[in-house]
Amino acid sequence: MQLPAGSRVTAAKLDAYENTTNVWQPYTPVWTASTTNPALNNGTLVGAYRQVGKTVDVRIILTLGGSTAVGAGLYLLSLPVAPVIGGLLGAHCVGPSGVRWAGTAALIAASATGSNMRISVGADGASVGATVPFTWASGHQLILAGTYEAV
Repeated sequence: MQLPAGSRVTAAKLDAYENTTNVWQPYTPVWTASTTNPALNNGTLVGAYRQVGKTVDVRIILTLGGSTAVGAGLYLLSLPVAPVIGGLLGAHCVGPSGVRWAGTAALIAASATGSNMRISVGADGASVGATVPFTWASGHQLILAGTYEAV
């Protein structure tokens, strides 16, 4: 927050500023793949973020539906605000019988749909795609959350 010279910050002004910066904003992530893009159809993809200065908190939940087409290749998800390249977010996949695979989402270069994350999970760090870490089906989820630095 930058104030004009000679201004005073009162408790009320500071509270008003904090209330505007702490509000989570919804956004719709774009889900793509390196070979054939998936189609969400009756699945859900929701995102939310909040930004204070160059600090961005983000959360994304992708839940596959019965008619979701998983596409082919490595999955990418767009971010709400362009990141400094090279950061990481926490990620995990929820698959068959609720089994979870923990991993990271690497912040990679901008693309035609905006800045993206490439998601890797499991002990081998395999990139998430249509068949990794499992064959995706209805009810499976990809969940990402974390904090990153905006450009």
